[in-house]
Amino acid sequence: MSLPSDLLLTLQEKLEQLPPELQRAAHWVVAHPAEVGLWSMRRQAQTLGVAPATMLRLARAVGFSSYEDFRLPFQQALAGQATPGLRDRAAALQAAA
Repeated sequence: MSLPSDLLLTLQEKLEQLPPELQRAAHWVVAHPAEVGLWSMRRQAQTLGVAPATMLRLARAVGFSSYEDFRLPFQQALAGQATPGLRDRAAALQAAA
């Protein structure tokens, strides 16, 4: 799964300004985008060894009002990989013909 490029850019731009704990969380998010889309905030925090509030603070630090809003692009990327849309399938069929 590839991380949504605009979100990756935002994380990279803000990384140096973040406190060390949020930097750790941001690095984990970049390294584990599928888990961000699939796992609960609590499970991610537990795996990373931080408080769940850290994940929420990271989401807010990069401009999201909630962690669910932050997770949404990750979930959409996963859904896009699993089931291509009708337009994508039609384009693939036309290219193969």
